[in-house]
Amino acid sequence: MAKETANMPDNNIAVLTNDRVAALITESTKAASNQEVSATSSTVTNANKEALQTTEPNWTDRSKNGVHIFLEAYMQQGENEKESLPEEQQRDNFKENVAAEQQPLVLNISTKMLSVAEERLSNRGMTFIPSSTMTITENIIELKTFTCNIMLKCMFNSQQDAKQNNVMFHKKSCFIPKNNATIESFEKICEKEIYKLYDNRVAGKKFNLDTEESEALRNLQQDMQLIIRPADKGGPLVVMDRSYYKQTTEAMLNYVNTPRSICSESCSYGYRKVVQLGQPSCCYDCVQCSIGEITNETDLSECLKCPEDHWSNERQNKCIPKAIEFLSYEEPLGATLAGIAISLTIITAFIICVFTRYHDTPIVKANNHALSFLLLVALMFCFLSSLMFIGRPMRLTCMIRQPTFGIIFTLCASCVLSKTVIVVIAFNATMPGSKLRAWLGFPLPTGIICSTFLIQVIICIIWLCNSPPYRQQNMQSKRGVIIIECNEGSTLAFWCMLGYMGLLATVSFIVAFLARNLPGSFNEAKFITFSMVVFVSVWLSFIPAFLSTQGKLMIAVEIFAILSSSLGLLICIFSPKCYIIFMKPEKNTKEYLMGKNK
Repeated sequence: MAKETANMPDNNIAVLTNDRVAALITESTKAASNQEVSATSSTVTNANKEALQTTEPNWTDRSKNGVHIFLEAYMQQGENEKESLPEEQQRDNFKENVAAEQQPLVLNISTKMLSVAEERLSNRGMTFIPSSTMTITENIIELKTFTCNIMLKCMFNSQQDAKQNNVMFHKKSCFIPKNNATIESFEKICEKEIYKLYDNRVAGKKFNLDTEESEALRNLQQDMQLIIRPADKGGPLVVMDRSYYKQTTEAMLNYVNTPRSICSESCSYGYRKVVQLGQPSCCYDCVQCSIGEITNETDLSECLKCPEDHWSNERQNKCIPKAIEFLSYEEPLGATLAGIAISLTIITAFIICVFTRYHDTPIVKANNHALSFLLLVALMFCFLSSLMFIGRPMRLTCMIRQPTFGIIFTLCASCVLSKTVIVVIAFNATMPGSKLRAWLGFPLPTGIICSTFLIQVIICIIWLCNSPPYRQQNMQSKRGVIIIECNEGSTLAFWCMLGYMGLLATVSFIVAFLARNLPGSFNEAKFITFSMVVFVSVWLSFIPAFLSTQGKLMIAVEIFAILSSSLGLLICIFSPKCYIIFMKPEKNTKEYLMGKNK
């Protein structure tokens, strides 16, 4: 009967619900009572309950009559339900049953073919616990051995055990240790429990494995080439080769591209998250932080702004101090300009010494030698004033460097204007009936110099009293750079100072240009004209260059304008006189200068 049951068509077996099982059990009980086999109906009821626990029941352990009655009732119930259901619903139920039957409880992907007993044993699942097959005698022997080992451990210390372990081969000892009351009482208690458990098992329970299944269990335990694991999802057990399991596990552990549960990569340092429109919150774009902002953690929504005196590095994950910029003596540009200024100061001092040595000669006395000495001293201080623009700006240097430069340059322009006016008056005073002779003498140049110089001094005093220049740290002009510079304070006062110097230079140029054709072998008005051309050209080109630069380059432009304009005055006015003193001493006479000796 078990073989016939095992060979039954699969389409007659469906998934049992709780209500249907109860109905089947009731019908099978009635049928058993009609045939006067009450014991068989009890067996059928137990068999039905076991059918709920396992998908593939073991029919060999059940009564043949009970099984026959159960199957007949079950098949009759299925036929009645099929006749009462519509055809479409019967078709759907058939598809569901086929789909359920296609899900095996054991999935064998190993190279070994499992036997019927091994498959039946595997279908019981991982939670199945086989009943013990040991006899009561075997259990008592195991208990005696265990207690004997305990007494041996108590009798001998660990050193003797260590010495015995060093021996490779030794005979089995038959030594019986002395009795121990505590261990003996423990042994008796355990022996009583073994008898009690054995009596209960024999009285009310049976073995849940037959001979074939027990043999299959031993074979699966001893086969080291197989490994049985529950599936990750679902109920089946998976039987696979141990080598395949190890290889697959290592491949999964060494897999580099870890699967992601989000649709966007993590935003690294220097980037912030921007959620995509119309997408879940886990979908976002990584946008780089703005300059001056950082992110030092991943997946931040907002960037952190650096302090005012710090800046972001290239990776924008750290704030670093801003670089400090000013025109220093250590850098090549500052050292070059400082060297030029000192060299020109030395040259000017040398010319003063030459003029002092030859102060009695006509070339030095011509055109008021006192003005020449004053102009040379003013030019020397002009060269030295440029050094105030080099180095780290301080409060005092910022306050006085621009006014000092303006006052000294105004003195130079006043001297040049005074020399030009004296040249014009001197040549025109030689004409008969000229009234310009009254203007010749010391008061005229002194008045011109003092009046023009005093106006510039007043402008600078008003500037310093109302809005003096001061030192500031410019952090906005250049990214990542702190420019230490001098703020002019009042921009209007600064440009008024430069404008007044330009006015004096323009007047000097016009007067000298008108006097360029005066008679005489040495007409100083020609050289003054050239010097004023250089002066005006330099300062006209200075304005756009000064306004278009910033930082240390702006200071370098101003220093260059000071040095070049002062050098123009020095060369155009005094180099011809030095040439005559050193190279043409025969021309250093009054007759030659008056144009009488040709």
